[in-house]
Amino acid sequence: MPTRSRLRRLTVLGLAASLLSAAGCAVVEQKSADTKRGLAARVTHPVRYRVAGADPALRANLDRALDELAAGNHRLALPLLNRALWDMARIRKRDLRLTETVTVYDSLEQAYVAMGMTELADEARRMAKGLGEAAGREPATRATQLLARAKEAYAAAQFREALRRLRQALIELEDIADVEESYTGQFLRGVLPKAAVAAA
Repeated sequence: MPTRSRLRRLTVLGLAASLLSAAGCAVVEQKSADTKRGLAARVTHPVRYRVAGADPALRANLDRALDELAAGNHRLALPLLNRALWDMARIRKRDLRLTETVTVYDSLEQAYVAMGMTELADEARRMAKGLGEAAGREPATRATQLLARAKEAYAAAQFREALRRLRQALIELEDIADVEESYTGQFLRGVLPKAAVAAA
């Protein structure tokens, strides 16, 4: 019959073994996620970009931002994600442009949530959702009308309505088939945060 001290030793050894195995599983899981992300960055995404006729270098800022997010460096990821938005606007193929822009906004949401910036996280979530829905329909044609209505609301000091219409216009501008018009969307990306502050 085992003694009490021997039972304690076995219990402690069993507990230590289970903790080590749990830690080992977590490390293996993290390495597996890193491997998948690395494989996608080196093989999958460049192939998708080349098939779409886009330069794979356009994804460099997004890949670096995703690596920073995975490492928990949310503040370092933000400027990379903002640059990635500009890079994604240069992709001519609509499907790839929308899909990658949704990825950027999802990543922005993740970074803002981690930093406790809930309003900006909500804004990024709404943009990702709107662009995701836009991917499932035909390209937009009414962006200039929405932008004109947003200007009218802003001039009338209806800031919440202006912000809502600017968001709609930005989604429509990202959704267009012609990339040259999408540069207006890049301008709106700079205006939206300022409009959100004015509407608050």
